[in-house]
Amino acid sequence: MLEIIEMYEKYGQEVTKKAYGADRKAVSRWKKRLKEAKGRFELRFDLGCRYLF
Repeated sequence: MLEIIEMYEKYGQEVTKKAYGADRKAVSRWKKRLKEAKGRFELRFDLGCRYLF
């Protein structure tokens, strides 16, 4: 997930959507949850099955 966020920030929405199928809303939701967890990955993320690979 962090890889997807980094790619989104570096290359933008179009490239990230093509590579991972993750749209702006999903990336924003993940960034918000990561910020709320203060960068800890112990927090469980409800990503939805299409974003798991």
